[in-house]
Amino acid sequence: DTSTATPTPQGPAPQLTLPPAGSTLTGFATDLQWSNPAGTQFVHVQVIPANNDGPGIDWLLGAATSFAVPAPPAWYGLLPGMSYTWRVRSTAAPAQPPLESSAWGPWAHRTFRTPAVTSSTLSPVSPAAGATVDSRTPAVVWASSRPDLFYYEVQLSKDATFNTDPRSATAAVYGALIHGGVTTPPNSYTVPAAAPLEPATTYFWRVRPRV
Repeated sequence: DTSTATPTPQGPAPQLTLPPAGSTLTGFATDLQWSNPAGTQFVHVQVIPANNDGPGIDWLLGAATSFAVPAPPAWYGLLPGMSYTWRVRSTAAPAQPPLESSAWGPWAHRTFRTPAVTSSTLSPVSPAAGATVDSRTPAVVWASSRPDLFYYEVQLSKDATFNTDPRSATAAVYGALIHGGVTTPPNSYTVPAAAPLEPATTYFWRVRPRV
C-alpha cells in the first residue's frame, strides 16, 4: 500500500507595503516592498502590465522583502500611462518548489500606474528646419529631456498634415514605432532604402512618445 504526500499551501500571504495601492509613479522605476510570513524561504514576484501588453517581471528570490524595478537603460520595461499589477507569494519549503506546487502560499496583489508623458519633452535635432539633405534615405533624429522614455511614433511625409486616410490622402506617410534606446544613432528613424524619398522635394517629420 503506497500513498503520495501533497504539499499544503503555505500562508498567509505576504503583506505589500510600497508603492501604495493604486498610486501613480513619478518615473519608470520603483521599489517594490513587502513583509513575509514567518518561516519564508523563497518568494515569487511578478509585475504584469494591463492585458499583458508589454514586458513584465517574473522572478524567484530567496526570502527577500523588496525588489527594485530598474529604469532605462538598465531595463526598458515599464511603459508610460500603463496600469500594472504586482504580486508576491511565498513558501516555507526548505527547497525551492516548482511554480505549480501547492507549497506556494496565496498571492498578495496591488496595482500601480506609470506616469503619462507628452511631446513637450522632445525636441528635433536633425535635419535642421529647412535644411537640405544629401541622401534620399536620411535619418531624422530627436532628443528627449527624459532619459527614461524610449518608445516613440515617428512620421515623415510630403504632406504637412500627415493625412493617412486612403480616401483623401495626397502623399505617402512613412511611419514607424521606434525603440529609441536601440536605434543608431539613439532616438532616430532612417528612411528605408527600399522606399527612398523623392529628389528635390520638401518633406515634413514629427515624433511623439507612444506606447
